[in-house]
Amino acid sequence: MINETTLYYIFSTISQTLAGAIALMAAFILYRLQVHNSELDYRSEAIWKLSNSHPNIFPYGFNSTVYDLKNIKDYQGIIDECNKAQRLNDVPGGSPTSKNQAEKILDLHKNEMDKILIMKSTSIKILKKSMFCTLITIIYSVAMIFVTPLLFNKCIYTVNAPAIVFSILGIIMFVYCLYTYKEVVVETLVK
Repeated sequence: MINETTLYYIFSTISQTLAGAIALMAAFILYRLQVHNSELDYRSEAIWKLSNSHPNIFPYGFNSTVYDLKNIKDYQGIIDECNKAQRLNDVPGGSPTSKNQAEKILDLHKNEMDKILIMKSTSIKILKKSMFCTLITIIYSVAMIFVTPLLFNKCIYTVNAPAIVFSILGIIMFVYCLYTYKEVVVETLVK
């Protein structure tokens, strides 16, 4: 039989556990985002250096545009500039061999940047989903702590169905939050 004290313990434990867990999940995601940003910095620097070492292969202004985009960390802009540069096949200068090697290296860095931006976006979406779920569950748990006395009216001596239903709902929400945390851990540690 569920009594008032049991409900207090259930809902206070849920809210405290989730508050600690979401802080841990946020730390995982922030670490992963730092790794992504470092890799994006490395790739953008490599593209800029490539354009410096092969100035006659790339279109006029490519080098300075990439430099500016690199400094403001507009990685999607760098990818767009690389795509524009690759569409301009009629750029004079450079031997076909060095041009092909430079384009292969450019492709490699550009494609890796694109993958990293997708992973970064996915990480942020998963964190937002987990945080939203956690916030709703914590609010529910705290609200239920205040509502618990109303569920146990001393005049009623039957099975307290609302208390059981609200407890089960809280536990289901808690388990769903843990499931979203699994996504965060997989996204952060496995990929």
